[in-house]
Amino acid sequence: MNNSSASVLDSIEIISIHLPKTAGSTFGRIILQQIYSPEQIYYDYESLPVKVKVIQEKIPSPTKVIHGHFAAIKY
Repeated sequence: MNNSSASVLDSIEIISIHLPKTAGSTFGRIILQQIYSPEQIYYDYESLPVKVKVIQEKIPSPTKVIHGHFAAIKY
């Protein structure tokens, strides 16, 4: 892990796991966007089945929130 990736994860304020049928879409697409700008929200829906490895270089530096379908131990 390089230093720039560590600082990106250090700036995360919310990690939100979207469980199916629990209003995760509403929370992720409506509520979070009322509080954070689109650049600050990273949606992690790209891998099913859920992968545990974090590719930190994919997370943009202004990110404050990670939301999506992933294992709780991922971040």
